[in-house]
Amino acid sequence: MLNRISHIGIVVNDMQAALRIWRDKLGFKQFSEACFDVEGIRSVFLSLSGNPGEMSIELMEPVDKSDMDNPVARRLAKVGEGFYHLAVVTDDVATSGRALERRSLPIIERPPVGAAAQGRWLIHPKAANGIMVEGIEEWDILERGRR
Repeated sequence: MLNRISHIGIVVNDMQAALRIWRDKLGFKQFSEACFDVEGIRSVFLSLSGNPGEMSIELMEPVDKSDMDNPVARRLAKVGEGFYHLAVVTDDVATSGRALERRSLPIIERPPVGAAAQGRWLIHPKAANGIMVEGIEEWDILERGRR
């Protein structure tokens, strides 16, 4: 059902300042950058090798930090920068979402992002020890990088 951890999402206030830490000081290599209109965020993906398909991080900056309807902007305003979500790879988003619901986990369906054809699901942090979990298909993150 769940194959592997894809990436962790980190909310940042200033993308360039965050890149100076993660890329320039820690040595992560950027392999993708995208603006996701449906989410209202700008994301930069980094991994240790600079290649997609391995465990990576997603730096996420809200496009409009004053938009409190945007969950990422709201999180930044209330809590500040830091860990936002854990993304896991599944072969089939719809099937895995239904399976998790049968296990009494509340699933929030989300629209596709970027060039992805499939939607995503989220598990609210209240249902998973304070961690939001995002289910995506393997090619989803690869498609994000092509935008």
